Amino acid sequence: MNMIKKLFNKKNKEIDYRKYIPNHDFDSEISAYEAEKDLGKISTIYWALLLEDKDLKRRAINSLSDTIDSLNRKKLILLDKIFRSTTSYSWSYEWESESVNSLLDLDMSQEEKINIIGLSTFHPNGYFREKALDELFKIDSNKILPFIIIRTNDWVDVIREKSIKYLIEYISKENFVSIMEHFTLFKHTAEYSRGNSYKIMEEINQLGDTENLTEEILTCLKCRDNHARDFCYKILINRRLIDSANLINIILKEPIAKIRGKAIEKIIKTLSDEKLYSLKDIFLNDKGYKVREIALTELFNRGYFDTPVKLEFALVDKYYSVRELARYYMRKLGFKDFIKFYTERLQDSSTNEHALLGLAEVATINEIDILKSNLNYEKIPVVKKLLKSLSIIDFNLCESEVIDALNDERVGISNEAKEYLSTIKGCLTLT
Repeated sequence: MNMIKKLFNKKNKEIDYRKYIPNHDFDSEISAYEAEKDLGKISTIYWALLLEDKDLKRRAINSLSDTIDSLNRKKLILLDKIFRSTTSYSWSYEWESESVNSLLDLDMSQEEKINIIGLSTFHPNGYFREKALDELFKIDSNKILPFIIIRTNDWVDVIREKSIKYLIEYISKENFVSIMEHFTLFKHTAEYSRGNSYKIMEEINQLGDTENLTEEILTCLKCRDNHARDFCYKILINRRLIDSANLINIILKEPIAKIRGKAIEKIIKTLSDEKLYSLKDIFLNDKGYKVREIALTELFNRGYFDTPVKLEFALVDKYYSVRELARYYMRKLGFKDFIKFYTERLQDSSTNEHALLGLAEVATINEIDILKSNLNYEKIPVVKKLLKSLSIIDFNLCESEVIDALNDERVGISNEAKEYLSTIKGCLTLT
């Protein structure tokens, strides 16, 4: 009997050996992580969740949970990649027989529990990853969604299909707002789909056609996910769920200029001439240059800008693309003397920055002295533009000015000068 017990104990010890936790100085490791927030150390801190030392385990829970809370969706994908690259996890511990609950403690909040179990769905061991996913499914909270969405691109078929099935069943009118809060992550995983996770985006697109969804869509225009707001504007415009006047007012409050521009581009073509003309000043003074470009084009195409003088305001716009668009339409109306326009503006106000930029864009050899006289301008982008224009017009006539710019204390200007000198034949040695 004693012999049997010895053999049994020996066998148990061999199994316990597979439960070996690396002998890290967890106190120091956690302190270092708290100071540096190096995601590469996450896998080391994760081991501390298995410790019997409650204080160290609690510190590890706090650090890991706080990290998850601080990461945006794409950084969460990066963490997934970093964590699963720790292949040694599979060699030193029998994770397939470990319980996910052993990582938790009784005092955890639900948010901490979700974060720790969610992090466990990134685990290199597929068996343990699947266990963690199954535990997430039991929690009634939309905070589990990011982890499940990421697993729709898992390299293990079973895990991937489980995640896809869960999310397809989750997609509904009642969950529309939650889905939009994670839209970027849905979109990203669909674009890099492994298997058939693209079907989820198909379901979301179909959900956008659901009747009586207007209230939910308007709510989502306040969410932080940029791609979600873009998606919702498209639905509102394509389905004409609210009148154009209210919709334009909503769109013009959109904080991201690119999204605002895309939405205005779609809706502006649906406006009557009367409505467009009544809103023209709002569009032409929008802080997003794309909206101003769209308005210029639509107004020109409808015949509103029928004389060059009506477009002069846009020749001194803040952005090059708007100035160039105005010059293009003015040429169509027969106007060509942009140099005269800009030089007269500079005579009226020698500090007219946008007239100076405009002149630099159309200047010839005859305007070189004007450009040179403004090389002491206080704004770096303006000086860089002047240097570029001078170099293009005739480098031989401004070589000394460009070389002088090499010694400018403003790095942007000296670097610009180096770039021009390095690309002009015979001046490579000067850099």
